[in-house]
Amino acid sequence: MRLLAYIHCNPLERYQMLLEKRPDLVQRVSQQHLASFLGYTSESLSRIKKRIDTKMKPSGD
Repeated sequence: MRLLAYIHCNPLERYQMLLEKRPDLVQRVSQQHLASFLGYTSESLSRIKKRIDTKMKPSGD
């Protein structure tokens, strides 16, 4: 799964797949280790998490 995801998915999609398949890891493992597992820096993971949080928040309308 990891190799195919690395080849066929962008970083945002890889992180979303991890959230779907193993949400427990996101809570238990450090951001640095998650980023390394997914194949990018912890700074990039931080930006991806922020983008997902922004999408999930309802607008204040």
